[in-house]
Amino acid sequence: MQSITISPLNRFLVSTGNVLYHARKLLLPGIAIALIIMIKPSLLLGSRALDQMLVIIGLMTALAGEALRLATIGFAYIHRGGKNRQVYATRLVVKGLYSHTRNPMYVGNFLITMGLSLLYGSPLLSLLIFLSFGFVYLAVISAEEDFLRKKFGQEFDHYTKTVNRFWPNLRGLGKTLQEFDHYNWRKALDKETGTIVEALLIGSALVAWKTYYLYGFDESRLAFAVLSGLVLLAVALSASVNYLRKKGYLASNLHDEHSDLG
Repeated sequence: MQSITISPLNRFLVSTGNVLYHARKLLLPGIAIALIIMIKPSLLLGSRALDQMLVIIGLMTALAGEALRLATIGFAYIHRGGKNRQVYATRLVVKGLYSHTRNPMYVGNFLITMGLSLLYGSPLLSLLIFLSFGFVYLAVISAEEDFLRKKFGQEFDHYTKTVNRFWPNLRGLGKTLQEFDHYNWRKALDKETGTIVEALLIGSALVAWKTYYLYGFDESRLAFAVLSGLVLLAVALSASVNYLRKKGYLASNLHDEHSDLG
């Protein structure tokens, strides 16, 4: 296999990604919580109208990220848990949404995170979330791709030349989806309910704190009623899926062959 020259920047990203790989699930929420504690919520340019527009954009962005995750899981899912807390893969997955972007789950995660940050109303918070989460994801992905390149060689190199790392190429998407007999909703429901519930709870908490901080409780009763409804919806969804798991309704399609990377 022909050796590939790695730039100092990429070496730094790979080494950093290997360190952050097993800690990212705690590191990223920790960063977000620290930023929320340090930065107060606000109205965009002090305008309620602009803030409402920002909230709509944030919701649409988060929904787009969740839709991407659901599509990825239901058609060709890759479990990213690694092995022994290290980057690991047994095969290279290039079908489904992975034929249009090399990292659809990470892209979905990033869109959800950025969408939720926009609900807070602080451009500074969104900027810092963008930079910090973007760096962590880039480092982790660099480490994963370094592993895949060493393991799969020319097959992975060809894949990187035909599929973008992040930005989805939607050309041929319809044909890609037609290759699958059905959408595996059992797998999607089982794997993704936790993320949906977390997004609902986090989004509700952010808006509740923002509303209380800016207007006080008396002027925010309607908003709190709506947010309480979303929390109840999240709890009901989680309880329903747990019930389906215990009854075995979601187990039949959960043992598809998968790898940890792709």
